[in-house]
Amino acid sequence: MSTHPFLKHVYVLGAGFSRPLGGPLFDDLLTSAMRVRTVDFLKPDAEHQRLMKFFEQEWRSHVRDTRSEVELHLGKKMNVEEQLERLDYLSHRPASSIARELARSLCSTGHYTDDLEERRREIVRLLNACKRQIAAETDCFIHELPDKSDRWKPYETWFRRLSSNDTIITFNYDTLVETLSDRTNRGGFYKSIDPSPNDLIVDAYHPRQAPLLLKLHGSANWYQPTDSLIPQIRVKSFAYADSNANIAIGIPGTGKVDLANDNLRTVWELAKKSLEEANIVSVIGYSMPATDNIARNMIVEALAKGKRSVNQAALNIVLGPSSQSLEAMRLNAILSQAFCAERVFLRPMYAQDFIEQYIRTDFDSASSGSFNAS
Repeated sequence: MSTHPFLKHVYVLGAGFSRPLGGPLFDDLLTSAMRVRTVDFLKPDAEHQRLMKFFEQEWRSHVRDTRSEVELHLGKKMNVEEQLERLDYLSHRPASSIARELARSLCSTGHYTDDLEERRREIVRLLNACKRQIAAETDCFIHELPDKSDRWKPYETWFRRLSSNDTIITFNYDTLVETLSDRTNRGGFYKSIDPSPNDLIVDAYHPRQAPLLLKLHGSANWYQPTDSLIPQIRVKSFAYADSNANIAIGIPGTGKVDLANDNLRTVWELAKKSLEEANIVSVIGYSMPATDNIARNMIVEALAKGKRSVNQAALNIVLGPSSQSLEAMRLNAILSQAFCAERVFLRPMYAQDFIEQYIRTDFDSASSGSFNAS
């Protein structure tokens, strides 16, 4: 066990953390293959199927046809995050000709009146269907993986070793961490959507009783009731199976901004405070994509603001076995500007390799880039 019982460790998780268990990366989403994969979990009606086929075929075709000359020359493909971001942009620009044609194609009633509010409503309807589909696609792997699969072992080992000094900041929509809590029968795990700032008190006199989970982009099992005048979020297993559910996840576009500034403001504030106070930060499977500027700025500012002893500080970057990948080098450059550069370590391994071995940094060996397992 650790010889430093009061060091604070923050894990920052992205899609690469769930990947070894079968979780998808964002570019895997909203394809016909994933739509077929989620049928049993989502139970989509005919209208949902129609909307998703429209996104897969018509919208992607439009995006390909409207790339700029520079994008075409470079052979640049617009990824799923950028496709959703552009769709969200049109929902706020219903007067544009593209929004008019998009809304006309989406209308299924045969009584299209072409006023601006109707255009906006049709585009938002497609976005909401995408949110529901994404929630199912990012969460279904948990329910597909057999209970006795050995893939669970490193994750369960890691979860059992978490202490009350640990905070998990995740940008994933999946319910993997909550599932690990159930599988390991570990009680007292914080799942609060709006946790009290007192949850962050960790010292010899006021120990927090369990690690803290902060889901900054929402969760596949969260939804926003439509019958409430006050914005709020509720939890329900397989919430995405309800065709009327407004799934509370922040997809690329203004949805992420709205969640960060509204329902999940306290969660974001707690995440920032946790990073400021952290001795050890492990970024696993999260590459800070271009559509996550708010998250990137928050992480960098919090790390730069933190006052920590150089001899009790380490930042681990885990993005797969290649330390020379463009994503790894970019993230290393960004985080080295905010953290003690000599204490930033690229760990060339998969998520399950890192979490099963790594408990706490042995600070003497960490200076050479190695670490101890216990």
